[in-house]
Order: sequence, then C-alpha cells, then structure tokens
Amino acid sequence: MIPGSIIVDLAAEKGGNCEMTKPGEFRLYKKVSS
Repeated sequence: MIPGSIIVDLAAEKGGNCEMTKPGEFRLYKKVSS
C-alpha cells in the first residue's frame, strides 16, 4: 500500500481480517493506518 493509505477492518471485533487489527485501537504501521 502507498503511504497514507487507511485500512478499515469491519470484522475487527471478531478477530479482524488484517494482521495488525486490534479492536478499538488506531494503529500506524509503515505509514499505513488501520
């Protein structure tokens, strides 16, 4: 992904679809937000 991209994981409360997803948290990993 390009820097500044945002991931919205709609399944975050049930474990998520992205490895970096944590329910209720804003995360920044290599300039990509989730």
